[in-house]
Amino acid sequence: MQNTIFSVGHSSHSWEHFRSLIEAPDIGVILDVRSSPRSRLHHFNKPELRYRLNSIGVSYVHMGDQLGGRPASGAADYEMMVTTAPFLDGVAKVVDCH
Repeated sequence: MQNTIFSVGHSSHSWEHFRSLIEAPDIGVILDVRSSPRSRLHHFNKPELRYRLNSIGVSYVHMGDQLGGRPASGAADYEMMVTTAPFLDGVAKVVDCH
């Protein structure tokens, strides 16, 4: 059985439009890879997003510590980041769950 992994980038969508985008392909889990899961749009802030997703039957998992692009240590070095144990462990978890 083959599954598809979708990705969502930065968005200024209303909640209603975002919801329609994830309901159409029957997405069951959102993996949030933002290092800092907050937004100027309240519905994309971590607690609110988790609540809204859960209320429509979609699970929310935050993996920003492992897969996020903004390390607490400063500027992002993406070539180095993808070789670190936390990143590789995060990718393995995604593949295992998939």
